[in-house]
Amino acid sequence: MPYDADAMRAKLKKQLGGRAPDPNEFRVPKVTNPSDLFKYRFYILPPISKGDKVVGGTANQDMDLFYLSDGAHWVNNKPHPCPRVISNDQEECPMCKAGFELLAEVKAGPNNSEENRKAVTNQWLPQTNRIVNIYFPAVKSNSEELRGRVMWFKANKTLFDMWKEAMMRDDPGPDEDDPQAFGMFFDEQNAFLFNLVVNKDGVYNGYKQSRFITKDNQGQLACGPIAVKADGSPDKKAIQAILDMRHDLYSKIEEPNQEQMRKLAIQLGGLAEGDEGFDQDETSTGSRVSRTVPDTDKDEPKPRRPARQAAQVVAEADEDLEIPPHESLAHESPLDDEEDEPAPTKTVPKANGTVAAKPKRSVPVAAAKAEDDEDAPEQNDAVKLMLGQLSGDDD
Repeated sequence: MPYDADAMRAKLKKQLGGRAPDPNEFRVPKVTNPSDLFKYRFYILPPISKGDKVVGGTANQDMDLFYLSDGAHWVNNKPHPCPRVISNDQEECPMCKAGFELLAEVKAGPNNSEENRKAVTNQWLPQTNRIVNIYFPAVKSNSEELRGRVMWFKANKTLFDMWKEAMMRDDPGPDEDDPQAFGMFFDEQNAFLFNLVVNKDGVYNGYKQSRFITKDNQGQLACGPIAVKADGSPDKKAIQAILDMRHDLYSKIEEPNQEQMRKLAIQLGGLAEGDEGFDQDETSTGSRVSRTVPDTDKDEPKPRRPARQAAQVVAEADEDLEIPPHESLAHESPLDDEEDEPAPTKTVPKANGTVAAKPKRSVPVAAAKAEDDEDAPEQNDAVKLMLGQLSGDDD
């Protein structure tokens, strides 16, 4: 019988919290055993230019950097794209403005603590990722189904900070025994291989053991083409084939909805009906629903500040505050319907002064550990990889 594919896909997308699973997205499995380590090795690929060949067609927009910023506010266990993050601060977000102001109130008041700041952050501020194209070479740390593939990946703050620091360096550093990745590490002709190490860190995945591979087996700086011929020279055809498998990252970001953000801010008590902005002195106008800051002893209303001042306070002391990820196959992916066991709830402050329980759920994932046996064979004869000479395969 004929099926309405578009209608069924739309329903599936709705049930999965905004988008259907993409088989081309690399999603890190959940580490459930403290003794387990998952290892993957990949190259971060260079940015796409308008007119470049991509999966499914041709890119119609330039990327300024090797990544795109993506972010979403999680309300009722569903992601809502953040216009501020996605536009790189070119657009305002009602949810963010309310969150910045409440964060400033907590920081300026007697209840200033990391626990209270995180509670506000979880409730009001978006979960931010950097989306990149990555290429998995044929090495033993990568499973068979990954070898030779180009996928897109949502990297969290821990990983992005490593990449940012590498990009800002001009040289490998003074320590010859411990060189650092530097410069345009994603250059297909002078790339550094990234070793992703995933362990259990509390209730979340941990990524702090990840690093760039910077030395080969001869102790030389391991930086070069992402594909080489038998004689070690760059394999231009193989490199171009890899680049042509990149994904249009703009198509992976859901368009934000300003009106939806405004309604969510009203729903959570951060914005009153008819209030279109946050620039007035609300302590005198009373245009916003009164909010309180959580107190271990009592809930006492605190004076509110204009959003501009709140944002300044946040920028000064909360740059390193990272929102804990929502649990699923990846760090920041929507919750799956297969989840069958609720995790402990977490209390978060609501704008009206009450405290609401925000449930977290975990996903049982049967994920194979990375291989620890011999190096894998090459993906095919056309792609000659230099990676067999890199050190650290037995890590």
